[in-house]
Amino acid sequence: MFHRILLATDGSDSALRAAQAAGELAGKFNAEVLVIYVLLPVPVMEKIALETGDQFSGAGSVASIQGLSQAGERILARTARVLDQAGARYSARLERGHPAKRVCEVAQEESYDAIFIGRQGVGRAAALSWGSVAEEISRCASCSVVIVK
Repeated sequence: MFHRILLATDGSDSALRAAQAAGELAGKFNAEVLVIYVLLPVPVMEKIALETGDQFSGAGSVASIQGLSQAGERILARTARVLDQAGARYSARLERGHPAKRVCEVAQEESYDAIFIGRQGVGRAAALSWGSVAEEISRCASCSVVIVK
């Protein structure tokens, strides 16, 4: 079965449901879970802000990059609470890059048995231009992918 589970999160409700499912499975099979949150490259964040009309000024500044990292850490902490409740063994870290591509790279490079991800994340504007991250992961992953509604 699954001994190593990669949980990709963006902090959305469906990502937290994916965390619950991964945590329950990990608890039953004594599997380890790695939770990752992928920070978009700064130029991509600027493009999304322009397309959606959001404020993202000074994106290249150290303060803006630190703010994004802090937001990612908060998302990881929220996801960790769900895994704690399920009694799962886990670790968590931030990654940088295109979310789907980076998730698939980590899964392959580190030999994960499965990727768990929520079906609909928080990045609706990005989904319009990139397509669904979950959908893209299901195409590029070399392991099983569990998409949770």
